[in-house]
Amino acid sequence: MKKTSLLLIVICSTFVFAASSFAKGVSAAGIKLGTTATTVTGKTFEVPSTSWYSSEQYMKPNFAASLFMTYDFTNRIAIQPELTFQIKQFQESWKLAAGDHKQIYSLDYLTVPVLAKFLLNPKINWNPSLYIGPEFAVMVGSNVRHINLDNVFKDYHIANRKAYDVLVTLGHDGGWTVNDFRLFYDFRFNYSTIDFLKKVDPAYFYKKGFRPLEPGSANQPGDLLKARKSVDEVYIHTYDDQNREAEPSAKLMTFCFMVGFSF
Repeated sequence: MKKTSLLLIVICSTFVFAASSFAKGVSAAGIKLGTTATTVTGKTFEVPSTSWYSSEQYMKPNFAASLFMTYDFTNRIAIQPELTFQIKQFQESWKLAAGDHKQIYSLDYLTVPVLAKFLLNPKINWNPSLYIGPEFAVMVGSNVRHINLDNVFKDYHIANRKAYDVLVTLGHDGGWTVNDFRLFYDFRFNYSTIDFLKKVDPAYFYKKGFRPLEPGSANQPGDLLKARKSVDEVYIHTYDDQNREAEPSAKLMTFCFMVGFSF
């Protein structure tokens, strides 16, 4: 993870430095805070429904914060590097005859978006813009809250998580300026190009002491665990159509709304 983080920092720093050298200079810097709403796509979390068993997925709002600087190239084109912290959270629920069974996934990311920004009408105070660009992310924390049929919960770290992600981000912002102080809103969507899980031979985890999370849960995501001092870990399976271990397929889609100020 340290090597991945260092590589992403070097790549982003080089890109921003090269781009900023051609810009007119820093036109704005600021901070923004807001909320995220995340869902996941892919086979890992597609659990088929039966006459006695069905599953649903829900977005859960959580926190986002960002620092940014804007470099103008022209009065309509700019580049905006950012340093962003996001908590991406979603819930899987299984409806059984005896009651509901839930798992809430929380993934903490430190990301560096590098956005090309296009100002639609810089002559008006609102000054709306569209932007698009890559976002380089490092996962700095993960948690699965398992809630059983008795509504008793326990938290686990994800053992087979990937330390990094590369996303495509697009969005819109607009705001109002008073005496060089700008209040604005920011709405964006980003999509992961990399699955947030990795495949590891289950035999390896059994040797490490992982065992079924609950009796009868072998075909549900997150069905193995391991006690390690005061921290428990969960391994999230992916199965193919023949119920065999398969490559994970779990990409995140996140909507984010923030408000902030710049000067």
